[in-house]
Amino acid sequence: SKLSTAAFVEALRTFGNDNNTIELVSFDLSAMGMGVVPAAALGFPSEISVNLKSTTEINAGLKAFYQIDDRWSIGGGFTFKHHSDNAVESIASGDVSAANPLVLAKLLETVADMEDGFDEYVLNLTGAYQLNDKMQVSVYGEYTFDESHKQSQNGTDVKAELGVRLNVQF
Repeated sequence: SKLSTAAFVEALRTFGNDNNTIELVSFDLSAMGMGVVPAAALGFPSEISVNLKSTTEINAGLKAFYQIDDRWSIGGGFTFKHHSDNAVESIASGDVSAANPLVLAKLLETVADMEDGFDEYVLNLTGAYQLNDKMQVSVYGEYTFDESHKQSQNGTDVKAELGVRLNVQF
């Protein structure tokens, strides 16, 4: 047939680990009437190693390609990508025995869900021309819109890509 379609789902499981470090410089304790206080003054080391929680990310999409004739083809697709929030489960290492317990509890509460995840919705279109039996040129465009969580640094106003590909059969 001249129409090709595909549907896909991918899951990426990242297992929690303890090879992540957080640098502790200062704490904003304005809510407690103390202003910004250096971490060392509150009994914290300069950095701690933390155990991250496991996460699962999902990619799912649909693609279609239609062969108009022996030379021309067009296609399009939609992909959804979910990037999970990172979260700290516990402190792995770093001597916090001298740390202020109230500030330590607030620190762990703050990083328990970092709210840094984001979702992407990707639309793409492609037009291809078969130059000869061994070579094809295609023009493609892709537009991604996203929804980022409160602390994510991956949110964008515009994410677009245009390009030309040369496919060669060896």
